[in-house]
Amino acid sequence: MNLKSFILIILISNLFAISFAQKKLGLYGDYERDTLQGRNFGDFIKPKKTVYNYSFSEVDIVPTFTKKCAGLDNNSDKEKCFGDYFFEILRKRMQIPDGLKENRPIIVVTKFTINELGEIQDIIILESNDYTGKVKNIIIKVLNKMPQIKPAMINNQFVKVNYSFPIKISL
Repeated sequence: MNLKSFILIILISNLFAISFAQKKLGLYGDYERDTLQGRNFGDFIKPKKTVYNYSFSEVDIVPTFTKKCAGLDNNSDKEKCFGDYFFEILRKRMQIPDGLKENRPIIVVTKFTINELGEIQDIIILESNDYTGKVKNIIIKVLNKMPQIKPAMINNQFVKVNYSFPIKISL
């Protein structure tokens, strides 16, 4: 037996031993709980589908405030009710401190996501001329305390939806 045959036999036997050990330890096979084959992530479960954020125009049923807009039937009425009630809440709850009185209006463009549970998340200030940052902080606080929202739906499943809006505050 030459040296090449001897090394080949050792390599093959090692591969069988490693394969047997992986099967014995449960590290080989059964990948439905993993997102990457060959890696053990414990109880990590791969999502059933990719999560997308939709716009109001892409969903079957737009999000609504449960108390104010629940009885409406069509999406255009629900969307109008959502916007009207949303800005009504902002006007009532936004209290601008006296120290922010300026000669120019403050404009803040905000975007957020309404998740599958009807909660507001991922609040982003897209654009602002609020140099102090105080108005932005007030808007974020008000958004975090919004009343219950019934989430948007596509094919009878709740989905995430993005909402963006400008606010112009004349002080």
